[in-house]
Amino acid sequence: MFVLTVSGALSERWIETEVRLEAKPFEIFQQRAVVFRTAADPIVIFDAKQHTTAQRACNTPDVDRVDDMPEVKVAGRRGRKAREWRRANNRRQACEIGTKQRIDNQGYVIPFLGPHDPFPPVDRALTDPNGLLAAGADLSPERLIDAYTRGIFPWFSDEDPVLWWSPDPRMVLFTSEVHVSKSLRKRIRSGKIRVTFDSCFPQVMEGCAAPRPGQDGTWITDEMTEAYVRLFEMGLAHSAEAWEEERLVGGLYGVTLGRMFFGESMFSRAPDASKVALVTLVRQIERWGFTCIDCQMSTNHLSSLGAREIPRSAFLRQIRPLLRQAAVPSPWKVDADLLATIV
Repeated sequence: MFVLTVSGALSERWIETEVRLEAKPFEIFQQRAVVFRTAADPIVIFDAKQHTTAQRACNTPDVDRVDDMPEVKVAGRRGRKAREWRRANNRRQACEIGTKQRIDNQGYVIPFLGPHDPFPPVDRALTDPNGLLAAGADLSPERLIDAYTRGIFPWFSDEDPVLWWSPDPRMVLFTSEVHVSKSLRKRIRSGKIRVTFDSCFPQVMEGCAAPRPGQDGTWITDEMTEAYVRLFEMGLAHSAEAWEEERLVGGLYGVTLGRMFFGESMFSRAPDASKVALVTLVRQIERWGFTCIDCQMSTNHLSSLGAREIPRSAFLRQIRPLLRQAAVPSPWKVDADLLATIV
């Protein structure tokens, strides 16, 4: 689901009201049972029909993981104690499922990771649902850094265990191939939308997490927000913000390791706001030696901006040298002369 908002969950990971991820990642769980296998005898059964994101997808089939959307209200935070109790209770119930269901349920087997268990090789990820690799573990900085360096990212809803994905093929936006349409170029030239970097990362995540029209929830949970804000404070996550005067009207965020940008999500409260933020980001990081942005899953929105699918193996080869390069110091700033290079 950015996946820059670029707006949604597997590829939200990037969308707009006019365009956003075309894939319907929430539907991948429908009528499917997934088995989480631990190292011990007991197993965990994940029933797709009860998966909350799958239920939301049935009601909002055009919404995926990266968004560009009209004005929305930012959802309020729920109480930490209630949230943690619900999450712990759901996971406890899942772990109590008996081994009898090995026979009763026809499902797919993936590992359920403990705190110190390594990720399995990405070539073991399921093809249906595409890219589902593992469950469990946590969202610590160490775990997230390890995941992204392996081409893996988390995507799950609030009531479920952490789910880890590595889809094949992979949607990538090469910085040299970004497409700026005439209408978008005109929007940028008008100067009505001003773009900044790293000025309000938590607010950008809140904008991306706000419910879409016709959708009652979001994959950007409180747990996810806290994890990525920690990465931002470490200089490993960045945001691009679109402003109309002093009003935040759009933006996107992602993870950066070395000179590789992993897009996560974006949102828009004004026409083309997230597109302007994305194009500005692409042109700036291209100057710094970034050659591609991970968009995760294919959508019409991303394709219209020049992104394309490549095999997962090619994606992993592409990012390895970029990960080894020195990072750009935080906070990021937009070059004063950058606008002229775009218009």
